Amino acid sequence: MIFTKYIESKYSKNYRSDIAKRLTKLIKNRHAIELIGMKRVGIANFLRFYLYNENCRKHYFGESSSKLFIPIDFAELVERKQIYVWISILQRILDQVISSEQIPADIKKEVTMLCEKSLKDKEIFVTYDSILKSLQMVSELGIHSVLFLIRFDRILDVLSPDFFTNMKSISESTSNYVTPIFTTYRSLQDLCSETFSESTMNVYTHKIFFKPVGKKDFKEFFKKTKYGLKMDNDVINYIYDQIGGYIHYAYLLLTILKEKYSTETINKSHVEKILVEDRRIIIQSEEIYDSLTHIEKNVLIDIVKKKKVDKAMKLKSIYLWNVGILDKENKIFSEVFKKYLLKETKSSKSEELAFTKKEHLLYKFLLSNKNEICTRLEIIKNVWPECTGFGVTDWTIDSLISRLRKKMKAMNSKYKINTVRTRGFKLVKI
Repeated sequence: MIFTKYIESKYSKNYRSDIAKRLTKLIKNRHAIELIGMKRVGIANFLRFYLYNENCRKHYFGESSSKLFIPIDFAELVERKQIYVWISILQRILDQVISSEQIPADIKKEVTMLCEKSLKDKEIFVTYDSILKSLQMVSELGIHSVLFLIRFDRILDVLSPDFFTNMKSISESTSNYVTPIFTTYRSLQDLCSETFSESTMNVYTHKIFFKPVGKKDFKEFFKKTKYGLKMDNDVINYIYDQIGGYIHYAYLLLTILKEKYSTETINKSHVEKILVEDRRIIIQSEEIYDSLTHIEKNVLIDIVKKKKVDKAMKLKSIYLWNVGILDKENKIFSEVFKKYLLKETKSSKSEELAFTKKEHLLYKFLLSNKNEICTRLEIIKNVWPECTGFGVTDWTIDSLISRLRKKMKAMNSKYKINTVRTRGFKLVKI
């Protein structure tokens, strides 16, 4: 399972060794894991290294590891229904079974047949049963299957409580030779307490909190990813000091630098101009901020205003420290994000009620298509035309919709925004 198409396959084997060591230990002990980090902090980047870097695999698992790593990225899920979640898992199992040299041809054939039947029937029970049988056959060979359920938080709204029960049953029926790893921006219990109860999750899963990358590993990432741009170490150090090891800021910055200054030697003023002015960077800061609870936002604003945070408030907002938004000295992880917070502190209540530029664009677009379904793609094209090449996350769209709904309600608007499940949004009269 070595894919050299990923730049991460060329990283040093010691990249993010702190996380890699803890993850490896839990995998070897066959523990279910929640890998938790703020949105777009770099979990996907790390997992591409961990899954596809040959030196990493040998370093942590040895030459002859009897592990079958099965990545399932739910960002690729087109239809957001529970049956397609299960089908996606089964298809990725088949992919890895077929490519594995450890698995004999007869089992590959049987798993293929199970997958074909599930795709034809499209029934949850049939698909679940096919997954169970496939993984049981693999486990009987003494092979430990590790399911990397990447961006799992994106599908929680379509899952029933039975999903987690079924996942546990798969592990138990294979004597724990199947290990699920859930990547998410918050603990599963926090996001969906109906499906993932606190008492069950504390027993079943071990949590690893994923923080922004340190300076040494950031340089490893940056030098391998810098798209042929010319810049010296002083500029790279300056970039790290500004973005604080947050990987998606780095991806955005590099892409914008490539667009604007591909033939020039990059200097600090180029970087500063983008980090301050480019709307794509601001949108990313908004996404981080909007993913926080009301209490967490207030704690951050208090810290920006240099107010003390008492123990009770820290306990209620411990997520900020767990995922590295704040360090032990209450320092904010990124100067870019800190500047965004400073702007938030200056907003007056009247400004909060008025539409922002993006809220106005969204409202205007929905109003011009009143009583018609507006798809997410149409919304991106009309609200974020500058980001069509990048894509805009569902979270960013949902957050903007949520903010607009609240303001419309506060203004006693005669319209409301309805969600049309799996299709988009519609502005209708109340």
